[in-house]
Amino acid sequence: MKRTLTPILSIIVAVLVIVFVTKPKYEEIKLVRTETDEYRVATEKYAIYNAKIQELLLVRDSVNLKDKERLDTLAQAELDVTRLLVDIENMAVRANMSVENVEVLDKIHGTEGASGRQTEGVEPSSEEVQFAEVTLSLGGTYLNFKNFLKSVETSLPLMEVTKMTLNQREGEEYSFNVTVRTYALPVK
Repeated sequence: MKRTLTPILSIIVAVLVIVFVTKPKYEEIKLVRTETDEYRVATEKYAIYNAKIQELLLVRDSVNLKDKERLDTLAQAELDVTRLLVDIENMAVRANMSVENVEVLDKIHGTEGASGRQTEGVEPSSEEVQFAEVTLSLGGTYLNFKNFLKSVETSLPLMEVTKMTLNQREGEEYSFNVTVRTYALPVK
């Protein structure tokens, strides 16, 4: 009986060791392997992102200082309505036009496209482009007005004429009612 009892007890002890010691250790090893795989994937992604960052830094550093300043002026970080009014007045003076009836709309947040219409196929995001509008009347000849529009078209910061009407005064003099819009990058 002792001969049969010893193998049976040995088998029971082996099963208990497998169930209570080996199996939990095996599960722990599987968990560590899973974490290791996740870290490996994260490390590979980090390497890819780091390479992309280095590439973008090289591109950024290749832009000269003058072009950086122009880009910062073109894509403003915030709206400066006072500066906009000064710029528009200077453009009008250079085009030999008189400025009258200036009206400034408050800072507006929106997702409208450059033409003033909702951009199709683009979901509105939490980062909306800021824009401000100035409506004013200009007096002068048609040629002077063309020069003014050329100045608006080539100005830094980015400006856009969104509405325009004209009325003839006397002779070659016209009254131009113009709405000019400027943009700024989203506030983060």
